[in-house]
Amino acid sequence: MGPEESMRIQSNLGSDIAMAFDECIKIPSPRDYVERSCARTVRWLERCKVALADYNSRDDAVNPRTDALRHKPGRGVPRHTH
Repeated sequence: MGPEESMRIQSNLGSDIAMAFDECIKIPSPRDYVERSCARTVRWLERCKVALADYNSRDDAVNPRTDALRHKPGRGVPRHTH
């Protein structure tokens, strides 16, 4: 299941809080593996955010979001730079 399908299902259920998938890595894991896993999680989270906004903006959404809620400052994907 990808991010878009996960968000479609959660939107159809009327979820108040949608969860993005991430990988539960084995501890300890090599640093490069951990970095790739974290980067994948951030990419999926960005895709989830776009997909959920699209699904919840539709007229037939179970739990639609208004523009006022969707655009509040501080609500977004945190950006990490290395």
